[in-house]
Amino acid sequence: MEERYKISVPKPPTGLPTDHFCGYPPIRMKLSVARFRLLHASPDLPAFDIYAGGKRAAADFEYKDVIPYRHVPSGQYIFEVFPAGNKKKLLLFQTLNIQEGHSYTIAASGSAGGLRLFAFIDDPAPAAAKARFKFIHLSPDTPAVDITSMEGAWVHSQISFGQVTDYLTQDSNSRALSIRPAGRTDTLLILPDVAVPDSVSTVVVVGCMKERPGLEALLLSDL
Repeated sequence: MEERYKISVPKPPTGLPTDHFCGYPPIRMKLSVARFRLLHASPDLPAFDIYAGGKRAAADFEYKDVIPYRHVPSGQYIFEVFPAGNKKKLLLFQTLNIQEGHSYTIAASGSAGGLRLFAFIDDPAPAAAKARFKFIHLSPDTPAVDITSMEGAWVHSQISFGQVTDYLTQDSNSRALSIRPAGRTDTLLILPDVAVPDSVSTVVVVGCMKERPGLEALLLSDL
């Protein structure tokens, strides 16, 4: 496997976004307020700033940076994205209705000319002594993929850019999973550390299949 194909835990920096929802029904763990986290998943877009409701929510937000969950009041928010330090050039303007009791992963993804904000609903309810995780495809130039066991059994199939899977529950001794081009047997990525007891995670594939930076799987805890 090429060195560029790897799994990592992203670093947190110093901020959120859209009407475009991907995700699941209301979470089972009751939250008294809403919460969200933000991910920069656009491989060819430099650092940017994000404003929410007219206030700066993220500054110098770089590729693969993640802002941990923050609790916010429910309601409709207006989000604006600008190049870092340049509020005169608007890159994106969208709204998001944040609902009470929900958790969100908000991801900025796509190419520089087609930046989009995706909102995915997270479910932080753990399963005793098991691991729960979902998968998000955010590699702009990678076609649909399958997630399989190392023996080739399908776990999820035909996941396209911008799509998210249902949560999968695994025993802690489950075998590693492989991400492959849909319908093929060659491996793009291996996910070795997902089956951690009592964990709830999101695996996000970012980067590019044909260009640099290469494909990479980010592992985010949903707890």
